Amino acid sequence: WSQEKLSRACRELELKHGFAPDNGCWVHAPGNRIVRKTAVERDRQNAWTRGKKQTFREYVAQTAVAGLRSEPVHDWLSLHRRLAEDGLYLSQMDGKFLVMDGWDRNREGVQLDSFGPSWCAEKLMKKMGDYTPVPKDIFSQVEAPGRYNPDFIAADVRPEKIAETESLQQYACRHPGERLPEMAREGRLENCQAIHRTLAEAGLWMRVQHGHLVICDGYDHNQTPVRADSVWSLLTLDNVNQLDGGWQPVPTDIFRQVTP
Repeated sequence: WSQEKLSRACRELELKHGFAPDNGCWVHAPGNRIVRKTAVERDRQNAWTRGKKQTFREYVAQTAVAGLRSEPVHDWLSLHRRLAEDGLYLSQMDGKFLVMDGWDRNREGVQLDSFGPSWCAEKLMKKMGDYTPVPKDIFSQVEAPGRYNPDFIAADVRPEKIAETESLQQYACRHPGERLPEMAREGRLENCQAIHRTLAEAGLWMRVQHGHLVICDGYDHNQTPVRADSVWSLLTLDNVNQLDGGWQPVPTDIFRQVTP
């Protein structure tokens, strides 16, 4: 038994029975695939539109390349299909491979070997044989190809990434779960805003759900919120209402007030 095996088994059951995806170190990917949740996968989520617009290179890295690293392919057709799932295709120019945007042929491509030496043409052909050009009907071979959105706002990198096998609750316990009690002992937990700012420093935020306070991940909206009192037993709605001003919703600009 391991946390990783349990996580993968849960994702398989979710796909099989149509359940909503939950937390874990394995996640759903296009094409009903299950892939390892990499650090780059987490960091591509925006903390309430904080940060800059996602570049085409970042899109390629965070979709197709991340997926290929999690589940390597061994032939050209599989590589072409994997790229096509994210609306991408491969082009060869001057002995190098370029990843191109299938939705916008005028967009400048990204050199595949810019993601590491293992992606250079020589090593790929040694692994998969002579290059086979992309089929003309490649996008009809995959379901619902993804699409690069140049207006997508990419998140700043979290100061400390959640470990691959660490849950949101464990991460929260290591950060605000340790700091909030210390602030309370020192008399620095005067109002709800102080709690919001402390959570935001760790890339987290808090809201009321079904009458309880829950903590959410500002970098990954797919993470299931965790009960705040499981992070710190005193972090309940009743206790927060006793602070100066009582419970106050998190400010909409909290991730601009505080640098996570």
